[in-house]
Amino acid sequence: MDHDTAARTTLIRSASDAGSRVFETILTRSPISRIDIARQTGLSQAAVTKAVAPLVAAGLVDAPPASHRDGTPGRPVSPVSIVLESMVMIGVKVNVDEIIAVA
Repeated sequence: MDHDTAARTTLIRSASDAGSRVFETILTRSPISRIDIARQTGLSQAAVTKAVAPLVAAGLVDAPPASHRDGTPGRPVSPVSIVLESMVMIGVKVNVDEIIAVA
């Protein structure tokens, strides 16, 4: 396991409940804005921002600078998204007579 993979694994294992919910929301709804993450998880925007920062630092999530507005007043929207190259997804389905796995 290389250094980056080990760091990412440590980050995911040590994530708080809020961090885990934020990561799961980004993983399943990417790209998504921080305000939408807050709405989906019930967390404050500050908690979402705090949870996203280490994910960006670990290279799991991409958060480009805000570049466009969504037509509402306030800060420009800056959607965050999963960095697909940073992980491998594994799915396993267990049936009575077979096991199916995909990566």
